[in-house]
Amino acid sequence: MRFRVSILAGLLAVPLAITACSKAAEPAPAEAAVESPAPELAEPPAPPAEPMNLADLPGPAPGKWKMEATMDARTLPVTEVCLTESTLAAMAQSDPGTTCSEQSIDRAMDGSLKIHAVCTSSTGTKTTIDSAVTGDLNSDYTNTSQMTFDPPPMPGKGTLNVTSHFTRIGDC
Repeated sequence: MRFRVSILAGLLAVPLAITACSKAAEPAPAEAAVESPAPELAEPPAPPAEPMNLADLPGPAPGKWKMEATMDARTLPVTEVCLTESTLAAMAQSDPGTTCSEQSIDRAMDGSLKIHAVCTSSTGTKTTIDSAVTGDLNSDYTNTSQMTFDPPPMPGKGTLNVTSHFTRIGDC
């Protein structure tokens, strides 16, 4: 039910925003041609937000999820997986021997997430991951990732592009 309410609210907000943004500006009176000094700011601008980490992400929610994915333009079989609190906690742990020299998660103005990581496995493979996540991590979202491997796992296969769509379909 909450999903339907969100869709309805979104559908109502779009026409209101378009109406507000498309209102024609009224012409300025002739005497308004003199520029006035910029007002002084009462408070300094807020500092940029601190980068997020994986523990800050609001999902995915525990439950049964359906995943549809493409890997380098090849469609993969649709899979279903049951995520519990313990499986989510295990997924958040890195593999033993893996070290990451860079990790960042930034939230864009539209609510999407940009994730960047550079990690080296215990076998010496350096993996760079750049992902964009859109949607609601608790119900329905899409993750588009590009992974670059150095050295490549196979000749000519140094980059992998994956797009995954996840839909929560209920409880386990």
